[in-house]
Amino acid sequence: MSRTDRGTDRGTDSTTGNAASKGTGAATGDATSKGAGAATGDATSATNGATEGWTAGGSPHEGAGGAARKGPGGAARKGSSGGVDRVARGLGVVAAAVARQVTRWVARWVAAVRRGRALHPRGLLLRATLTVESELLGEHGEHEVPVRLSKGVSLPGRLPDVLGLAVRLPNGVDLLLSTGYGFVPVPRRGFTSGPYSTLASYYCGQRRCRIVARPEGGRRVPVDPAELPGVLERRDLVFHLWAGVQYLGRLRIHTALPDGDLTFDPLVNSVPYLRPASRLQVLRGAAYAGSRRGRGAKLGEGGE
Repeated sequence: MSRTDRGTDRGTDSTTGNAASKGTGAATGDATSKGAGAATGDATSATNGATEGWTAGGSPHEGAGGAARKGPGGAARKGSSGGVDRVARGLGVVAAAVARQVTRWVARWVAAVRRGRALHPRGLLLRATLTVESELLGEHGEHEVPVRLSKGVSLPGRLPDVLGLAVRLPNGVDLLLSTGYGFVPVPRRGFTSGPYSTLASYYCGQRRCRIVARPEGGRRVPVDPAELPGVLERRDLVFHLWAGVQYLGRLRIHTALPDGDLTFDPLVNSVPYLRPASRLQVLRGAAYAGSRRGRGAKLGEGGE
């Protein structure tokens, strides 16, 4: 073989080898790239799945939607506190319902035994002139309204007692006040010996307050309701109504109505801008309803 032929063969072999090497390398590179891509894609998908589970409201140990995974022993890692809260709320609802029913039953039994009101049984219905100075009480001006003065426990004669003042306002709202300061009832020896208060707070428009009736100065009126007609023949009884520092109006009691009677209920007879705000008023309403049932009275007749 000549030198020329040998050179040609060597060139051919070199070219062929290089091409083969390149082909093999390309194939290997593609396979490697594809494998790496697949692995990277799987890892990315797994990471995204975990991220979605976190975003959906769970923890890194939860799947999508916040479903709790079970930990050691098969116990759920989440949801137990929510179950306890639901049980507590349910027990609270049941306890409130039982308390209302018991209060209604007790008031009904007391009214049946007394053959009269369970609360403030000794009292007298009166007529008064209410001069309204605030829209909370109704239309401005003078209005004739029914009023009742009473003894809470109804101790006999002139013995001190927690006294009650009930007023039906021109807007149909029933205000029930008792002698006391703030939410504390205080026994008195006379109907004009001290202020009366709603005890529980009221919604007064956009705020909460207690409504207070302060008697105008004068000779003390005996605490026995039977003596009120004689007192009113000699003079009127005047009270000034306040809601905090806001003056509401003037109440002038002038006439006794010994043959009249009326039911007052601050929960039934209320309006959105003037109504009891305390949760305990629910029990008070149950007591009023039981008292009416016990003596066979209807709302608007022989009252609280």
